[in-house]
This record gives sequence, C-alpha cells and structure tokens, in this order.
Amino acid sequence: MSDDFIIDEFVFGDEKIDFRLLTNSENVGIEELVVLDKELHEIFNGREVKFSVQTFSKNDCPYKYFYYLNYDEFVSEVQKLLKNHGFSLTNNDRINFLEDYIEIYISNSLCRFKLLSNSFLNDVKEFVSGKFSEDIEILILNTLFPREEKCSEKLENKLENKRKEIQKENDNKVEKSRIIKEPSDENTIFKIGKKISDKDILLKISDLDQNSGFSKIQGRVYDLEIRELKNGKKLALFDIEDETSAMSCKLFLDDKKLQIFNEKINSKSIANGIYITAVGRVEYDQYAKGISMMIDGMEETPRYVFVDNASEKRVELHLNSQMSGLDGCVNLEVLKSRLQEMGHTAVGVTDIGVVQAYPQMMDLFGKGDIKALYGLELNLLEDNPRILYNYKKGLILILL
Repeated sequence: MSDDFIIDEFVFGDEKIDFRLLTNSENVGIEELVVLDKELHEIFNGREVKFSVQTFSKNDCPYKYFYYLNYDEFVSEVQKLLKNHGFSLTNNDRINFLEDYIEIYISNSLCRFKLLSNSFLNDVKEFVSGKFSEDIEILILNTLFPREEKCSEKLENKLENKRKEIQKENDNKVEKSRIIKEPSDENTIFKIGKKISDKDILLKISDLDQNSGFSKIQGRVYDLEIRELKNGKKLALFDIEDETSAMSCKLFLDDKKLQIFNEKINSKSIANGIYITAVGRVEYDQYAKGISMMIDGMEETPRYVFVDNASEKRVELHLNSQMSGLDGCVNLEVLKSRLQEMGHTAVGVTDIGVVQAYPQMMDLFGKGDIKALYGLELNLLEDNPRILYNYKKGLILILL
C-alpha cells in the first residue's frame, strides 16, 4: 500500500473489510484512490473492501509521530538493529504503531531477554528521537495481550474521572442548596436492608438503563402499593423521582421489615414529601416494559432544595398551574411554600385559556408578602373572521 496512507481503523468482517485511512499528502486525488482501491482488492483476493480517507496536518493528527516516522522505515531500522545483535524479525513477531506508544513483540523469549539486557531499546529510541522531538513510549512485549491491559487501564481511568465528575456535581448541588428537613434522632432514622456506603457514587435516574447494574439513587417517594405474595412475604412497589427522571422500585419485606417500612413510608409521609436514598440492581421489567430497581437497601435522607442567594430576587412571570389542562402541574399551595423558602416576593400565573386559578391565588397571596400577578395565555381572533364556503365538498373554512 502507498506510503501516503496510514491505517487509522481496520475492521475485518466475514463479508467485507472496512478501512479508515489518514494521509498528510495534499496530492491525493481520484487517480490515487482508484489505484488504492485496486491494491486493496488484490491484497484481499477480491473481497468487498470499503475505505474512507481523511487528511490531517502535523498539528491535528491524533498520532503525531506518524507525520514524521514512516512505518516501513521504522521496521527496516528495527531489522537492522536486530542483525547487529545476531537476530532477525520472523513472521511471528509484531510491530504496532498505536496512539501514544509503539509496541515491539519478539516471539523468541531468548532473543527478547538478550535485547532487554543490551542497548537495543536505547538504539530504537535514539532513532525515533532523531525523527520526532517529543517522547514516545516504546514497549518490548512479553505477550501479545498487554494492549488489552493498557486499554483496561485507560477505561478504569475514564471511569474514575467520571466518578470524580459526578461527585463534584453532587458537591456543587449541595453547596447551592440547604437542608429543609433533617431526621430528628439517630435512633428514629429509617434504615432497611443493606447498609448504604458513602463510597458509592450517587447517580441520576436519567443516566440509568438496563445495563447499569448495581446503582445508588436518591429522591422523593411516590405512589406506594403493598402486595401480598403467595409465600406470605410482602412486595412494596413505589416510584422515586430525583428531578431528572423517575423510576419504579421494588422491595421484598417480611412482617418485621413491613412494620418498620409502614411506620416511615405511608400515605401521609408521601403526601408531605419523604426523601430516601436507595441501592439496588437496575434491570428490565418484563411486566412493566421498562427499567426498575430491585432495592437491596434504603434509608431516609435529608431533603435538599436549591436556594436563591441573589440580593435581588427573580420573579417568575410565566407559570402554568394545575388549572391548565394537560399542560400545567404546579400546585399553588406548594408554590407558595416554595416561594417563601426562596424569599421571592411575586409570581405570575398564566394558565392557558382559563382563569380558574384566580380565586385560590387571591386566598393564598391576597394578604401575604407575596404579590400575585394575574395573567392568561390566549389565542386572539379577529372580530369579523372571513368565512369561505366550499360548495363542492361541503366544507367550511375560516381564515384567521
């Protein structure tokens, strides 16, 4: 294959072969691509070959040393250095150019040991440094599989960075909020099932899917239902929402755990708003046709709410209450308490086409410190709309 191209990605399938190639040449045109296509088909005995070509410069190439170091030239230099030590490359040996390092695998263990014991590796590094000024890691492999270990290490680093990112986001949320409700006594704190570790990262429900496995979530409890099973145990079914999404949860209870559960989580506490932290397995529910969590442990948690620390408070001018059919979900009593928590002094309610919220607004905000702004969303229509009759089809059209 032409030296103008670098293999960036290679997929060898049963029916076809896919290449993604990089080139730093500005002279690659249709003729060069036709020649390349012919070469690839000859190499792979006429099998279906698809390839794409992307140009790069030395400033934006993901593998910067490719711009300076030719693969064939590097292999020739390695072969030359091996001969100086009385060895040569065989069909079982490998040289791989990877993103930030170069692998050299010598299958003969005796040869490999001798090369590590003398100046071979330093000679290779000296050759590379003469072509490319930045440091490149060069590895002599004991097996062909350390790349998997390196990829695993990179994946673990990415996961750790993601954990730190989530933890930082959770910490920022706490800084911008305050505890509204805190359990009164250590002995009365609700805990059931597996102990929840602080080391487990708290996840958003919106980020979970059927492959999430063991997870930790936190939120408000809704829609409790207790079912009795044939074996005498009870199954608690309820939903948890955390402002990003909501999901169904299940918890198996014996009589003792059921009593503890009912004392803390019941219709009254749910109406007042009880918040819990739960850990368990997220899996696909065949009956509900969606994901749910099989809870292993749960405990009551303080309620955190965002606060408005601005010296000049904002005013919400566009809010749809529950009186806006199929569009609003804000309870005005809950709204009033929330505005008081944030120190807001006014709010505008603009329901869609209805004014049924006005009487309740007057009762709630008429004599308090919060001023009610009475609004409305309307669709305007001309006083005398023009009407056209389609006598052939019997239709009436109104032009607005």
